Amino acid sequence: MKRFRAAGGVTIVVVLVSVLAAARPGVAWAGAPDPVVPVEPAIGYGGITLSLTPLVTVPAENDIPQYNPITDPGLQQPLSRILYADPVAGDGGRLFVNVIGGEIYQTTAPGAAPSLYLDLRTQNIGFFAGPDPGSNGLNGMAFSPNFAGDPGKPGYGKLYTSAWTTNAQGTPVVEIREWTTTDPAAATFSGTSRAVMQIDNYTTGHANGMIAFNPTAKPGDADYGNLYIGSGDGQYFDPAQNAQNLGSLQGKMLRINPLEGADGQAYTIPSDNPYVAGGGLPEIWASGLRNPQSFTWDAVTGQMYINDIGQNLFEEVNVGIAGANYGWDLREGLWATAPAYGLPADDEQGYPLPVGDAGFTYPVCGYTHGEGYSMGSGILYRGSAIPELDGKYIMQDIVTGRLFACDPSQGGDGTLAAMSEILLDENGQDINLQLSFGYNSWLTSPRVDTRLSVDGDGELLMLMKADGGIYRLGQAVDTPEPGSVALLAAGLIGLAGLRRRVVAGGRRRD
Repeated sequence: MKRFRAAGGVTIVVVLVSVLAAARPGVAWAGAPDPVVPVEPAIGYGGITLSLTPLVTVPAENDIPQYNPITDPGLQQPLSRILYADPVAGDGGRLFVNVIGGEIYQTTAPGAAPSLYLDLRTQNIGFFAGPDPGSNGLNGMAFSPNFAGDPGKPGYGKLYTSAWTTNAQGTPVVEIREWTTTDPAAATFSGTSRAVMQIDNYTTGHANGMIAFNPTAKPGDADYGNLYIGSGDGQYFDPAQNAQNLGSLQGKMLRINPLEGADGQAYTIPSDNPYVAGGGLPEIWASGLRNPQSFTWDAVTGQMYINDIGQNLFEEVNVGIAGANYGWDLREGLWATAPAYGLPADDEQGYPLPVGDAGFTYPVCGYTHGEGYSMGSGILYRGSAIPELDGKYIMQDIVTGRLFACDPSQGGDGTLAAMSEILLDENGQDINLQLSFGYNSWLTSPRVDTRLSVDGDGELLMLMKADGGIYRLGQAVDTPEPGSVALLAAGLIGLAGLRRRVVAGGRRRD
């Protein structure tokens, strides 16, 4: 790896992959056993149905790159590629919403009409976003915990974005950029910006995801003001073996202090990062991740949880631990992958764990690909509107829109916590998100493409790309056994005890 300073003080990280497969730790070379079919108990209705209520609609994007109608007939684009809604501490209830196309809108928890706060397309930073879906464009934003706080303290008026730009050499890179506003209370951004970090060697498959500050950290805590950066492995199947390479920033959870250093550094490294003394790049906080698009913290315990989208076997919820190795591309869920036995990465099958397996941290809950495609977001719920979900981890499948819940405290050490499905009600009617909000994209048909967020009170929000809508998930409603569950019981969706349903040949969709 080479790290050098460019104009403006930005640190550019260039990854040089030099790890030989034969030297990889965790690879068993004594011969592969027979593959296994990952099975888990089918996820049933957990007895909770939530109300789905429209809050606001984000304006339509008018310049989404279009499909070729000749080569890709019948494919559709969403109305607005919204990803997350973020509250800002001490900011009077505003919510900020990022759009892959480059816009950041502001609204409020009561549902004020969204207005444009910042548009990266007009900022002359080389920003670009490709067709939907794909890991490109504006995929993350984070407001300093002191954004609207004390003007005399670090971080005041600062927000950060994670977006695709073109560097001085014309190479596409993921850039972490700091924006400093002249007035945090203003309705539109006015101020300056600077590049903090640029990471290259990505494809648009698995690149940047969420960035966030730990909202449970207080001034004076070791974690206060540190920025977490979800970084994907760079490409399907991780052919460059980035996730297990501590000399690469890809396939990792990164952690930096994004403020400019006393000696002009573009950012600094927290002193308690696990590799600050060597053994890996100092920015790395955890490794062995495939596509960590979202992560969250428990507002009561302060525990971090990381979603990791699986390849062919399992969608993971992992406990965030400094220095943890979550196993990819040698492990997925509770199983070994083909590369763990020296087999081609695109083998797509699961294998038993090698004898003497050690060194990896396994998920606390999740689901196989008999239940969904890709876990795009999750929230450890601590709001007050839905007491039945207090302390539960709520996750959602990007493609089908199915909502699941688990108690993560019941998982760990190779044991998965039990899962249950949460159903939705809109105006007194059970709703199937895939039928109501799905659109035909090049990945799968139909695709809901939805994410979960919370407002400033910790209450659940659901963001839909198809219609650009932000919806509130409210108090559980008293409903009889839902029709969709009856269908499951009849076998029409595939409920049959322990089973695995092959989805589109087993291929990943994210």
